[in-house]
Amino acid sequence: MAEKTGKENMADKKRKKPGLWYRFAVKLVRPFKKKMTCTYHAGPLPEEPVVFVANHAQIFGPLSAVLDMPRKVWPWVDARIMEKKTAAEFAFIDFLQGDRRRCKWFFRMLSHIVSGLLRPLLRDAGGIPVYRDRQIVRTFARSCELLNEGESLILFPEKEYYFSDYIFEIQDGFVDLARIWYRQSGRLLKFIPLYFAPGLNTVNFGEPVTYDPQADPRAERRRVAGLLKTRIHEMASSLPPHKPIPFYEHERMLQMQALHRADGTAAAAPDPAPEQAVPSREAAAPEGKPSDREEAGR
Repeated sequence: MAEKTGKENMADKKRKKPGLWYRFAVKLVRPFKKKMTCTYHAGPLPEEPVVFVANHAQIFGPLSAVLDMPRKVWPWVDARIMEKKTAAEFAFIDFLQGDRRRCKWFFRMLSHIVSGLLRPLLRDAGGIPVYRDRQIVRTFARSCELLNEGESLILFPEKEYYFSDYIFEIQDGFVDLARIWYRQSGRLLKFIPLYFAPGLNTVNFGEPVTYDPQADPRAERRRVAGLLKTRIHEMASSLPPHKPIPFYEHERMLQMQALHRADGTAAAAPDPAPEQAVPSREAAAPEGKPSDREEAGR
């Protein structure tokens, strides 16, 4: 591989340096957020690049990924909030829940303001756009590039179905990243289960799950995703009593299921295997079968 020129190295350093808007936002928020303590349930983190797979905990997960992680991480972010033509609509439905409110004209206007602030912030934070079509290859390419540079990633792949009170079902398409990176580098990728517990002010790291490139890719998707959500649940259950912050509240979860079925993007939650089944809240019965493209992380 040809060595990079001085100009290319300078470009890499500039790309890795957080932008001005991002630095300003971090300084603005940090005094108002209590520092969370990192707890390692399976020993120290691996030194090599890894992928953290975390519960969203609404705004607390992404915020703690910026302020409380022991190392710099690059987040996967839904491409719809990072692209100008779709950002306002995504903010209207997903962030502001404008589709369920009165005075929708106000929330339409507010969604343009929110998306206008979020887009540069996510870009400056190093957000990796996650696409839901053939462009997913761009997501994997950028992710592999960062892994090859020794950087770690963080994903929030929950979807709108309960697995337990602590973690929703998770999409499994992100596991393909390990297969692609193995083909490029010959290295095995480790996924670290991560549980944010704002009520306890802790960031909890679990036992890594290592991808097996010799296994059937579809079966390996299910195995890795299943182990990750189970280990997140087990970690959360072992903590002192606390109030979990769900990805969606129950009413909102049902509404998002209906919205996704209406626009043809619904991804049904798979039934957990007997050894993975845990007590969960009452949820609407999922319909349909998930498509491969819908299984890229959130």
